Amino acid sequence: METNKLNYSIIQQYLEGKLSEKEMHELERQALDDPFLADALEGYSVSTSAAKHLSLLQRQLEERVAQQEENKNQFFFSWQRVSIAAAATLLFIAASILFWMKGTGSKENHSEQQNVEVKLSTFNNLKIVSSTGNAQPQRGWKDYQQYLNINLTEKAAAPSSQSIVVGVYLDRKGAIENVKLLSGPSSKRSDEAIRLIKEGPEWTASQLPTEVKLKLELK
Repeated sequence: METNKLNYSIIQQYLEGKLSEKEMHELERQALDDPFLADALEGYSVSTSAAKHLSLLQRQLEERVAQQEENKNQFFFSWQRVSIAAAATLLFIAASILFWMKGTGSKENHSEQQNVEVKLSTFNNLKIVSSTGNAQPQRGWKDYQQYLNINLTEKAAAPSSQSIVVGVYLDRKGAIENVKLLSGPSSKRSDEAIRLIKEGPEWTASQLPTEVKLKLELK
């Protein structure tokens, strides 16, 4: 039994190249005379080679699995970053649109509520240039402009850039008490403007009674 243990130990050292040349030569000589030893050397060599092969294959498989897992993690984190960036971009665009819409609405309201030097658009034959005072039409200046344009009946030709200033007097209840020409030429156009104001929509004011001065351009 001791001899067998010794032989196994020596065979392993022989296959691993740990024996001296003299010891290797002696073991090979013994194998020539001992068929059992020769078979043992050959069998042990094959099993050792197979074990090394399996170990190499296992290591390659582990490295491949680890590489696939790393690639998977990189793809996941890259996609996650792209998703977060896209969501942040959409939120920024939505916030910008809301901010712009709010600012535009605020500017329009401010423009409609101005009582001093209100600039209005041009109509076919009559244009309100400005207004001074603490009163304005109840339905707003745009609606009032449209009323003047639609209901204008006097279309007689007038000199270009002819303008008048009209005084509109409101009583304690806010009703139009009187409308008169303050400056500018007296003509059919002036009379038509005064008629439209008298018969037009109601006005509103922060303090009554009051007077509003309208500057109109006759075209």
